[in-house]
Amino acid sequence: MKYSIILILMILFLSGCGDNTYDKAMKQGYAALQKEEFDKAAASFQLALDEKPEDQEAGKAYEQLTLFKKVNEANDKKEWDISIEKADQLLKRTDLLPPLKQELEKYKRTAADNKEKQSKVHDQLAEIEALINKQNYAEAEKRLEQLKEEKSLENEQQKVNELSASVKAGLQSKAKETVAQPKKKETESTSKKNEYLQKLAKVESSFGDLDHLYESGTTYDFKEAEAEVYKRWDTLLNDIYGELKKQLSALEMNKLRNEQRQWIKNRDKQADESAASFEGGSFAGVQYLSTLGQMTRERCYELVNNYMK
Repeated sequence: MKYSIILILMILFLSGCGDNTYDKAMKQGYAALQKEEFDKAAASFQLALDEKPEDQEAGKAYEQLTLFKKVNEANDKKEWDISIEKADQLLKRTDLLPPLKQELEKYKRTAADNKEKQSKVHDQLAEIEALINKQNYAEAEKRLEQLKEEKSLENEQQKVNELSASVKAGLQSKAKETVAQPKKKETESTSKKNEYLQKLAKVESSFGDLDHLYESGTTYDFKEAEAEVYKRWDTLLNDIYGELKKQLSALEMNKLRNEQRQWIKNRDKQADESAASFEGGSFAGVQYLSTLGQMTRERCYELVNNYMK
């Protein structure tokens, strides 16, 4: 009420100063502000500036309305960080035009709420991607359907489509494997290589006891599961490495030792880079462990296939 009276007094004052273009533009600008017709107000103050380019009052009003429009546009584009940043710039001003304050606070609340929803969606998509990487396609499919029902995907539809395609391909692949299981050979080599290939297969099939952790939907449980996956592959890697020490010559082992040291550096670096994409989020630790586990698994197969006899 206080601000409305001030605006009315300003309008009456300006109307008594003459009918020139500047006075009319200022009068129209404040009238439009009172009606919350912000685009019209900006146009009026711009006209006043055309008449008096150095006028501080018109300049201040036009500047604030221009920045206010950018807040509105950022919200329309779902650029929540930009909206919040520019809204804060205006709200900190001691000379802020009163009619703008309430609208800015509303825009800021909307942006903050939607930013939080977007962050949750990102975490959920990352968890689903981790399930796909673990070939847990049934759970990934269920989680995707739940996410679609929430109708909070906003600009994430492309990512959802990509994950859906991966789930579909994975389920089809598993179905084919089930139908066409290869016949076991009647006789198998007793070489260490075959023995360790069987160990690899045993670890691959050992993760069923972790399904309840992946299905719980919590980041804490995801992290616990990924830590256990990495632990099992790392244990087998050390076993393989120990066996190779017995098989390889001193020269071959020295070469492998140097290679292994470099591989560890590269593995840790890639895990750090992978986790960095979730920096500041609760899923960074999950992604770090997932990368360690996946790369350690690949290294186990590489050592067995390329070095073991």
